[in-house]
Amino acid sequence: MWMTQQAIFGSASDALEPLGLNPKSMAVLAVCEIMPYPHDIAKSLGAPFPTISNILRELERLGYVERSLDKNDRRKIRIERTVLGTQKHDEAVEAINVASERVLGKLSNQRLAELQTILAELTAEIHESLAPEAC
Repeated sequence: MWMTQQAIFGSASDALEPLGLNPKSMAVLAVCEIMPYPHDIAKSLGAPFPTISNILRELERLGYVERSLDKNDRRKIRIERTVLGTQKHDEAVEAINVASERVLGKLSNQRLAELQTILAELTAEIHESLAPEAC
């Protein structure tokens, strides 16, 4: 699975670069939509907080995210994707899909459907385990 992921993201890296993204920043941009707090993002991605902080700083510089104080707990900083950030995220997803097609295109439609089902199940499990109340 790791090699397949690396092949897909390696292929997508060239397409992500013009968007100001790389696989790590793309992951942060995707996760911040469901986990708006930097510490939760770091925990969910298994990355050190300073790394996530640096990525968020760059995404903010690009105008892809905004930081604000949480209205319910003013000690917390909340991260939100901007309209531009959502647009770039969607473009990046498309680039990754094209790269995925190059890597996975040799599978039959039946095998691709099986893989999509398995990945959807895994994604649902991951999202459940990463829900803010679980962190």
